[in-house]
Amino acid sequence: MRSSPKVIEKLLTKGWIYLKNPDGTDVVYYSWALGYMSALNSMSLEGFFDLNAETTDDGKRFLREYCSAHPLANYMDGVFELMKSLPIVKRKE
Repeated sequence: MRSSPKVIEKLLTKGWIYLKNPDGTDVVYYSWALGYMSALNSMSLEGFFDLNAETTDDGKRFLREYCSAHPLANYMDGVFELMKSLPIVKRKE
């Protein structure tokens, strides 16, 4: 099975950016992920994902492993999977 040129270009572009500066890429992407998850938490009336349930390093590792296992997926897909792995805390009335 041959990959289309667009798929190859997408993989090479994302991979090159990461390989050129993995630490900086992790910081930028994970900062975005935390902001996105925080925004979703703020909109939930009943409960929220406990973003403090794991360390920053654990969260970054989760997303790196997800992206390695799913190279054609969007980063946001990995963020959703990370959220689903976190405990949910019910809001106090």
